Amino acid sequence: MPANVRHPAKGAFRPDIQALRAVAVAAVVLFHLRPSWLSGGYVGVDVFFVISGFLITSHLVREHSGSGRINLLRFYERRVRRLLPAALLVLMAILVAYLTLMPESMTALTEIPQFCSLKFPTPGRFRT
Repeated sequence: MPANVRHPAKGAFRPDIQALRAVAVAAVVLFHLRPSWLSGGYVGVDVFFVISGFLITSHLVREHSGSGRINLLRFYERRVRRLLPAALLVLMAILVAYLTLMPESMTALTEIPQFCSLKFPTPGRFRT
């Protein structure tokens, strides 16, 4: 690795990257709210993934340059510890919202396979 490459300190906050992430997420949210407002808002997903790839790669390069190794098990353990609590919270919030806000007439529909196939259509060759 070239000697002139600077790596931010471990855990250093990068406002430039956080701003790009915020713009990417805002583009996706605007696209879902009103596609006519931002017709290319789905590009925000690509931007978010590129930023995530950059951050992950930077983290792995920093670990390798510090220890000469990359411990993937520890890397994934840290990801799970960071992401799993938020994912479980979202799932619990969805469950609570479903149980409290969904009209009873709609809950019966969620048990019907045809309703599910309307929400998640299959490719044309599988349709009957």
